[in-house]
Amino acid sequence: AGIHSAVENASKLNDQTARLGVGTKFFQEWAFGAKMAGSSSEELAGFLEKLAVARTKALTGEDSEIKAFKQFGIGIKELLDGSLEGIAGKVAKAFETGNPQKFIESLRTIGGRGAGGLISAFSDGMDDSAKKAQELGLVISDETIQALDELGDRFDIMAIKATGFWS
Repeated sequence: AGIHSAVENASKLNDQTARLGVGTKFFQEWAFGAKMAGSSSEELAGFLEKLAVARTKALTGEDSEIKAFKQFGIGIKELLDGSLEGIAGKVAKAFETGNPQKFIESLRTIGGRGAGGLISAFSDGMDDSAKKAQELGLVISDETIQALDELGDRFDIMAIKATGFWS
């Protein structure tokens, strides 16, 4: 059961990070920070998806998104050239070093209503959470994640062959 769970979790992580366009190391570290602050990896994934959409809207001239990103010190050049991880990092850093009340409206604009669940994690410091996740050995390497994902795919194929059903 433990092996099955590890394979499923690694496969889910690999699929999630590919869909979001972020690295597995980043996502694991931030998911740990979110969990420790009472949020979840699902809320984090939702925030990152909405952040990517808001970035696109800002780059196509949507004033509300441009204004919200500026609140976090993120300009058009950074939206154009920066990684989603870097942009998210600037948002989190603003909460860690500033007054969270000042940023809530802008956070909702670029991260959706559910992003509020991440405020505690951002305020606690995502860099510190990332270091703690590393120290605790909670971050799995890309190679291990890939190998476990491939193993999960093989299990799925064997199950399909054995049962003849797609699910």
